[in-house]
Amino acid sequence: MKLGILLDCAVLMLLSLTALSCSHKGSAKEQKGRRQSFVLPNSDFSPFTIGQCAENGPVLFWSRDSANKNLPVWDSSVFYTFDLQARNLKELLRGTYGNIVCSPISHLFSVTLRNRDRKNLIVMDDTGKEHGRLEHPTGGSFIDAQWTPDAKEIVFEQDQPGLADDDPDFDPNGFTALGILNISDWKTRWFRINPTGYAFRLRSRNGVMYACISRDNPEGNPAKRKSDSVYDLATGQQIESNSELLAFCSESGHTYFASRQYEMPSPFQILESVTKRVVASFPATDSATHDALTAGPWNPKNDDLLAIERRSGLSNHLLGVDIYRVSQSKVIASFKTSAYAWTPDGQFLIIFQNGNFVFEPITV
Repeated sequence: MKLGILLDCAVLMLLSLTALSCSHKGSAKEQKGRRQSFVLPNSDFSPFTIGQCAENGPVLFWSRDSANKNLPVWDSSVFYTFDLQARNLKELLRGTYGNIVCSPISHLFSVTLRNRDRKNLIVMDDTGKEHGRLEHPTGGSFIDAQWTPDAKEIVFEQDQPGLADDDPDFDPNGFTALGILNISDWKTRWFRINPTGYAFRLRSRNGVMYACISRDNPEGNPAKRKSDSVYDLATGQQIESNSELLAFCSESGHTYFASRQYEMPSPFQILESVTKRVVASFPATDSATHDALTAGPWNPKNDDLLAIERRSGLSNHLLGVDIYRVSQSKVIASFKTSAYAWTPDGQFLIIFQNGNFVFEPITV
């Protein structure tokens, strides 16, 4: 009798463990609203950049090279893909610190791979297949690379080729040209921006792609603010005095936007896209913790949620992230982490803690 009871208990325990295992392997979508944790198979990893470019897709991350711990992270880093269901880890790139910019097409992304004083722009998918590589351009460094909404091109800031540092048009905070990489034929082109631009966004209307250029110098006189300029991305021609297009650009497709920070630490604001009204202001550093504050990415599905990063003042290392709800003017969640990213559906924030990728549910 006791043996039978023990066998029954063993069977029940196995069934329970199987159920737990299946539950743990469920996708973020299947486990909606539930906190999940996925253990990395190697304790030596120290991710500093995380991305996920497809719902239920693998987690992409940059980590310090564990084989060269004596080197700073910007001199020795490795890029990995981690399949959450199969627990498979695969090395994709080795070099120095890079970023991850997801394409509008699921599973496709670009990486800016830094290698000392040179940079490569690489397009890959999250299986590890490389679709193309663009070497360091003349007068460009792939700064603020953005995919067009149709995923056919990647646009990035650069300086006009041949422009010297002592040229009156040169400004280290701005850019004088836009570079465009066509994904289908892997050809690049560029066009001049005049005067100097300090930020850009891409907008599409009636089949035409526009580059909306901000001409406000962050170190300039606020009383002499310049209006945005608009360029036809296909022709590189500036659209002259089109108030309707300027208003279209100002809307930026979102309810709010955060002012750009050119140096760290520096204060920033959250503004309404249409009216430019300031709805929230943040100091350069937290008065209580002395953490440097940085405006991070917005939730991909909810304009009301902004990630605010907390960084060490000296080393600029990420210490944690606060989720700020603009409409309520308050922080709704805080996490200590060295790296994070929104899931594509905006339902979770992926953070790295104690060797785990943790999916924290966020009420959108």
